[in-house]
Parts: sequence; structure tokens; C-alpha cells
Amino acid sequence: MSKPSSTKGSGGIKIIKGGGKHLLEQVDISKKKTKKKTQKKKTGSKGSKKGRPATHGLSGTPTYGSRRNAQQRCENPNHPQYKDYGGRGIECRITVMDLVEDIGLCPEGMTLDRIDPNGHYEKGNIQWATPLEQANNRRPARSSEQYKEQALRDIRATAQSWKDNTRWWNLSLKLINHGALPEAERKELKTLNGGHRFPRTSFELDEPRDWAHHSAGKVRLPSLIHPGHEVRISCGPVGGMRDKTEIERGLLAGLAQVPLSGNSDKSHRAIIKRFVQNFEDRSMMGLCFSAQDFDPEHQTPSKLCPERLLLALASRLHLKKKWNVRFMPMSDLSEVLENGNADDLIGHCLFIPDFHVSGPRGFGIPPWQVDDLLDLLRERIDYNNPTVIYAEAPWKLSKQIDHFINDYYLRMSENA
Repeated sequence: MSKPSSTKGSGGIKIIKGGGKHLLEQVDISKKKTKKKTQKKKTGSKGSKKGRPATHGLSGTPTYGSRRNAQQRCENPNHPQYKDYGGRGIECRITVMDLVEDIGLCPEGMTLDRIDPNGHYEKGNIQWATPLEQANNRRPARSSEQYKEQALRDIRATAQSWKDNTRWWNLSLKLINHGALPEAERKELKTLNGGHRFPRTSFELDEPRDWAHHSAGKVRLPSLIHPGHEVRISCGPVGGMRDKTEIERGLLAGLAQVPLSGNSDKSHRAIIKRFVQNFEDRSMMGLCFSAQDFDPEHQTPSKLCPERLLLALASRLHLKKKWNVRFMPMSDLSEVLENGNADDLIGHCLFIPDFHVSGPRGFGIPPWQVDDLLDLLRERIDYNNPTVIYAEAPWKLSKQIDHFINDYYLRMSENA
């Protein structure tokens, strides 16, 4: 058998002959030669295998570990110290070799430190330091005054958040009571509700309604104690008010036309009955509900609705007992205390549905108003003015407030 032979054709084509067949193979001869030269050059290089550059040989040493730890603090969001390094914009701009060239190998008992604690890990700003030296080189601790200023900023931010939520509640009630809002308030309500579908009713607010017809409708309001959630209330007609008095009564008038059972549990009605008796003989002028007074199976933001219960009770006292009721959220009461207008609340049955405001975190008014609030609550007792509050966790309030509630207010547990 003859051996295959080949001849070069034009355009880099090599013609292979043999076995009675002609095969055409497209080859880029110039690239093939270049590739061989490159491979030969790599094969002849000195260093690590497969042409990799020579390593620093420091893997597993304290020097390598210190640099790697610095990199993790700066670049790994899951690192426990990331917020103090990468989270503040600190960067690791050195390699292991940069580290050795600048300050040498890591001495025993030392770790990598930055000379300027606000600067980056880079040449000229790194040093080896003992734990004590590093502690002394940290950012200066905040003074007690700075902590107080931060606490006040947090209080004001929380207060503003609850004030916005209260404004949403007040505008929702105004819309239901009046059937419409001025253009500016309508736009404000739309901004506050953030796309939620409440306030809403199961009937048209401007629909003429038969006051003799007691079938219950549904009203949906924003929650005062769980911002972003809703309160669903059973009520009678609230639309088609005939005069100013009815407009002012609004939702309370509608609530008074349905049984109390539509908005409360049996246990609630028992304590309310006792409170109304105390209300009549002036023996106990305070009532406090808390989260533990509701069915544990229903203690979710969408079902835990003390606002509904308090509104229903307010309607009974306002219309059937002929008492002038004021339903006042805590942020509104805080403004009253701030402006010194608390005397205007004397002579009213006061309902505070979000007395706790910030829940387990503590009492929701500025610390400097606690004494003024206590004075107001004591004065209300002296004048035989009833006060009804909802405090999610009374024992987590200010100690002064908690003691006052325990001494002077009727509680669900006392009715068991």
C-alpha cells in the first residue's frame, strides 16, 4: 500500500492523497506555527506548573490570613464586621506582596491595622499592631450627649411616623362622616394610603339611607395600632346625613344601630357591662384593654382590631348614655399636652385607641410628657371623667404609667 502524500495548495489548503481518495483539510498554517512557538516558550519557562505565575508562598501564614480577613471585612456583606468596614466604604487595596513590601511579615501576636481608622487598607496606611494598640486606635466613642441626641432623633422619627398614620385615620373618618373631602384633603388621603383600598364602605357614602333599616354594612379603616393593616367594622347607615349634628356623629351613629356583639367578643361585653355600671355610679373611671385580652388564635394584625371594639363602646356611651365622647389617637393627645390645651378634654369621655403607640418598644410619647400625661389622667378621675385606653403591653410602658393603670383602671383580668 502506498503512503499518503500531501501537497500545498493556495490559500493555506493542504491536499492529502492516499488510499484512492483525495481529502481537503483547511489549515491556517501561520497560526499553527505561532501556536507551536508559544507552546515551546511556555514549556521552557521556569516556575509553577502549566504556565502559572510563581506564588508568594505565604498561604496559611498569619500574614496571608491577616490580609484575607481584611478583604472579607471590606467585601463580604455577610461578614459580621462588614457594616464597620465595607459598609462605611473602607476598601482593601493591597495584595499579600504589597503588604510584605510595605511593612514586612506579620510578627507573632499582632494583626493588620490601619493607621487612620477612617482610611483604606493601602500602602502607607497599614501597620502591624497588638490587640491593645488596635483598641486604642478605633474611632472615638460617642459621648453621652451624642447618644441622647440620637435617642431624640429616633423618638421624633417614630412620632412622625405615627402622626402620619393618625392623619390617615382621621381623614378616613372624616370621609365616612361627611361623604366627601375637599380636593386638597382628598389628594393627601390618597398619598397617605399608599395604594391601599381603605377607607371603604359596602355602601355609597352619599347614598340616601333608611334610618329605620338596621341591616349592618361594612366599613374598612386603616389600623391605628398596626400601620398598613385594616380594621373591619360592622355598622348601620352612615350616609345621607340630614343635618350638622348627624354629620358630626357620623360613624358613631351608624355603630349604635347594630348590636355590640357585631364588633366584640363575649368576654369584652362582660367587662364593658361592668365598666358601664361603674361609669353610672362613678366608682371606676378608667378601663384598659391589652393584647392579652383578645383571643390568642386571632392575635394577628389583620384580626386583632381593638379600634373596632373601642369605637363600638364609644357609640354606646355617646348616644345611649348621653356622654360627650372624644376619640383621640395618641399623637393628637401628645400635641395637646405639648400646647397646654388639656383643659379642653375635661368633661369628655376620652378614648385613646393607641395608648401604647410603639408597642413592646415602650411608651410612645416623649419622656418629658409623661408627668403631664399623668397629671391629666389624675385630673380626669377627680372630675369623674371616664377614660378608655388600649395599651398592647401595659407592663412595658413607663413604670409610672404602668403603676397608675394598675391602681386606678379596670382590667379584663379583674373580671375573670
